Amino acid sequence: MQALVAVFFCIVVGIFGAPARSHDVESSSSDLICHTSDPAECYPRIFQPTKEFQPVRDDQQLPKGLHVRLNIWTGQKEAKINVPGDNDSSLEGLAVDKAVVIVDPEPGAAGQTAPKIPKGAPAYEAVGKVKEPEHESGAFYDGLQMVKKGVSKPDEAFDRALDGLEDLSHDLYYGLKIAEDADAVKSLFCLMTHPQVPVVEGAVPRDQQAAAILAGTLSNNPTALREVAKVWSQLDGFQCPGGLVGVEAGAREGKRRGSLQQALFDSVSPATMAGPATAGVTTATDAARSRSKVGVINGLIKDASIRADFLRGDGMVALLKVLQPRGKEWASAQRKVGQLVLDNFLDEDMGAVLGQWPRVSPLAGEQCEGQAAEAAPQEGCWDHHIARIVKASSKTDGWSRDLKDRLAAVRRKQKKEGDHGEFPLILPPTLAALASRCAYCLRASNPRACSRCRAAFYCNASCQQAGWTAVHAKECKALRARNTRGGGGRSAAELPTPVRVLVQALLKKEIEEGLASLEGHVEQRMKTRSTSSSRHGGGRNSNSSSSNSSDSGAREWADLEMMAMAACAFAYSKPPEERDVRKAIDLLCKITTNAFYRFDEDEGGQVGMFLEPTLAMANHSCIPNATVLFMQREALLLAERPIQAGDEIEISYTDYTSPLSSRKQALASYRFECQCARCNNDLNVYQVAAQSPDTTLDALSVLGSKAPRHPGATDASKIQVAARNSAEVDHGDSLCDRHLLRTSLQKYQPLIDAELWAISPLPNTLSEVSIYYAQQQQDYPRAVAVAALVAVECNPYRYTAPFHSARLRNLLVIAKLLVLTAETSVALRQSLRIMASGAGLNDRIHDTLDRIDQVSLSQMLLTLVLMMVPAGCRDAWELGSTARELLDDIDRLQGREQELGLINAWKRDPKSEESRDFFDYAVVQQMKALASLGRAILKADFGV
Repeated sequence: MQALVAVFFCIVVGIFGAPARSHDVESSSSDLICHTSDPAECYPRIFQPTKEFQPVRDDQQLPKGLHVRLNIWTGQKEAKINVPGDNDSSLEGLAVDKAVVIVDPEPGAAGQTAPKIPKGAPAYEAVGKVKEPEHESGAFYDGLQMVKKGVSKPDEAFDRALDGLEDLSHDLYYGLKIAEDADAVKSLFCLMTHPQVPVVEGAVPRDQQAAAILAGTLSNNPTALREVAKVWSQLDGFQCPGGLVGVEAGAREGKRRGSLQQALFDSVSPATMAGPATAGVTTATDAARSRSKVGVINGLIKDASIRADFLRGDGMVALLKVLQPRGKEWASAQRKVGQLVLDNFLDEDMGAVLGQWPRVSPLAGEQCEGQAAEAAPQEGCWDHHIARIVKASSKTDGWSRDLKDRLAAVRRKQKKEGDHGEFPLILPPTLAALASRCAYCLRASNPRACSRCRAAFYCNASCQQAGWTAVHAKECKALRARNTRGGGGRSAAELPTPVRVLVQALLKKEIEEGLASLEGHVEQRMKTRSTSSSRHGGGRNSNSSSSNSSDSGAREWADLEMMAMAACAFAYSKPPEERDVRKAIDLLCKITTNAFYRFDEDEGGQVGMFLEPTLAMANHSCIPNATVLFMQREALLLAERPIQAGDEIEISYTDYTSPLSSRKQALASYRFECQCARCNNDLNVYQVAAQSPDTTLDALSVLGSKAPRHPGATDASKIQVAARNSAEVDHGDSLCDRHLLRTSLQKYQPLIDAELWAISPLPNTLSEVSIYYAQQQQDYPRAVAVAALVAVECNPYRYTAPFHSARLRNLLVIAKLLVLTAETSVALRQSLRIMASGAGLNDRIHDTLDRIDQVSLSQMLLTLVLMMVPAGCRDAWELGSTARELLDDIDRLQGREQELGLINAWKRDPKSEESRDFFDYAVVQQMKALASLGRAILKADFGV
């Protein structure tokens, strides 16, 4: 019965349901799209979304607010109900760039050939052909002629012509016409750089008008920029017509007098900074002028060569001056500057070329404020002034904040790259330091060997990764393969340093290309067969003993061939051909001629090799005006004395304090003889120091600023003693034995009697004596006294630059020893009791140290070291970081408020009369007392 009811129910439903469905089809036919007679192929005219993506037909209408996508696999549009924050799981793992989906090419697409360009077809032009106007403006050409003729007096017609040119310059056609007229461009540049040109009262200043015309010409007109770039090289030395020289700004700062290029860059600066010539200029006018000129610079530096000139010419300093004023009138000009910097140097999306700026480290706020800093700002103050503008601004997303954030990001990147960058070309540790120095950063540590080749050591995983990227990825396999081949010969970890570097040059093309422009004197070595200064490569500043002078050129060439063949054996899987060996010899000659050897005085030997092509171009002098300071992976070139514009920068390839014969032998491998005054006249260190008293005896020297000239420079008898007894330093084993020290000191008794302490090799022997007392005897009072003798009587005459590393390292040693002698009086008396000399000397040592505030003297010497460390290098230079750590320990001592007050006053203004007097008492006199004590110790303990 139930089954019969169910059947009846279905029949009833079917009878009443069929007419209803038929009625729906008829009534909704206008809401469906049917391309065939089959109803199953019909679909709604308006897309019906669900929570899942469904295909959308081409002729369907999409309601607003849906989530629409293009299926990259089917090419079909899909849509669904939009759910805010909903992520499409199907896109997970797909590489995307912003809103653009990156699709991998189809298989075989890479092999498809590019479309063939028809023969004779014109080159691609991004702008395309600039369309000529239907009717050219005759007034435009009349105005252009007036600009070229120039005018230096009020002229209403001239000012109207400038107005007309400004209006038309924004048009691509007329902008290009201006750019193509070289004389017109030069005239506009001249007008732009001369703010004193008179104008009709009420008219826009002509320098501002000229800038507006040039800015319009260059704006979004790359064809016009190319034409202007052609004129750019003609501007150096160009004389503007009508007396408009336009170089006041450049000449004012000592930059390329007569250069219109430099004047263009400097003209961006506020005119009110130029002095009385611009008196009466309102702030609003000044700001408007700068704003217009910034627009010109923004257009010009889109050209790479002009941008390079702009950076070399301190253009960023000129722009920085626009950021200095604090008035609201400058807001628009400052925003223009910010946009220029973002678009050209920091924001890649706007076409910026990253890596060109910033070029210097940021400076502290106190270095960027004050009258002097405002008058002559430094490029390192960009960060400070941008931060100041951000702080003063109420906007949270303005240009200044964007610039601040992007600049900070670049700074972080630069710091990271400074730790792990590609600079320099070559930087391996020497063979002797291979297992004690990191192969990447060259820090002294307990590095771990590469697990594959066991021939490179790294202090941490970060350095290992950076070292792999820099060069080890190229050499590791070759070094490992050679180790596993068996047979005779050296392992990879036993390769001499020049051979190891040569292997890198043969395997890494970038190193070979970097060496291409350097000189190796290969032809001279082959022809002259002259004596080499080192069997395994000379190198600069090696501070090592030269090879035997009897070694012939033939032996040198044989050594080169042997090292070249050894490198080829590692670099090539097959036996090298003759051309391979010749190529290796050429590279090896360039390496040994141009590389610097890094010397560590604490370890007493070479710890690394350094080669950077630009630095290698510096020429040699035994009286250099510059020195090279090495810090981890960096080399800093510092001026030892003032260098004028046009002077050649000269460094010393060898130890210039060595005797003349030693210097000549060390320079033999460079195929030249030094012709400096030190070499031509065989001057001793006192005579050379006397020629530069301003740098030797300055206010911060332990000799004091009023020290007399040493008689070793003027007394004929002493000069003869110095010449007869000067000798090369023996860099062999340390003189750790008291007998050996006595023998060495007695050998140079004539120098001691004449008080010629600075003549080589006496200073090195004195340093050995100090080390002997400190390390062998733990007699710190005697060690500090002898070290002070070196600081006062040797180093200031040997190294005239107060910041020379040898002088600073010696002061650091004294500061460390003073801390040890001042720790406890008990320890001091105990060290004095164990001395073998007479009680009289012991009492004098005790009394001298008791009279000296040893902690304060140590603190001032450490401060002196930090003052001499180049800006931004305190952490990177091990000497600076060590001084900072010791100084921090002293600063934490309690009960020294009075001493700290005096020392802090000296630090704030070391050149004031009160500070000079305090420095003379607290440092100069105390160091002299210690040095005098050092002489007495030598006489009592060694009989000299």
